[in-house]
Amino acid sequence: MRLTPFAGLIEILAVRLVAEGFARDSSELISMARDFRTLRDEPQRGDLAWRYGIGSEILDPLPYSRNRQLAAGGGEDFQLITSKPGPTLLQNR
Repeated sequence: MRLTPFAGLIEILAVRLVAEGFARDSSELISMARDFRTLRDEPQRGDLAWRYGIGSEILDPLPYSRNRQLAAGGGEDFQLITSKPGPTLLQNR
């Protein structure tokens, strides 16, 4: 899960983030870091995901990484097709 490094950074930088106005006090940031770790362990916690605006592409990145691989031309049986001025399409060969 990608949130764990952010949790650590938030804790390390808590004093600086408060000084720069990102939170009222460091306890808010420590709580956020704890919530991120909870989401790592319990990704079904929609309440926490909603609170921080975290989507499924962060909570379950595997399907999205495969989509990026296909879009980059890494698909076995797919060909990247572009047309002017339309959108980019993936077409099965």
